[in-house]
Amino acid sequence: MLTQTLLMTLLSLLLANSVSAVDVTSNPDLISKLITANSQLDRLALLPDDAKDWHFDFTVQKNYNFAPGGVVNMNAATFPAAKGNGMTCE
Repeated sequence: MLTQTLLMTLLSLLLANSVSAVDVTSNPDLISKLITANSQLDRLALLPDDAKDWHFDFTVQKNYNFAPGGVVNMNAATFPAAKGNGMTCE
């Protein structure tokens, strides 16, 4: 019983150290402005470039991996246009 508990504890520690899905905010200043914008029109004015601001390319992200198990998040931290629009994608 003790061996099984010890094994499970070691396994959980190993997984906790090797698995992480933490996104770093790519543009904190823009996110701050989007949060404090008074209206949707004000938010849209902060994102004027359709090709750059509204296009998210999963394949150029640093954690992109075509093999099974690779995860790339499109959320407010990695894609500012998602802020305030209820968008997220994995």
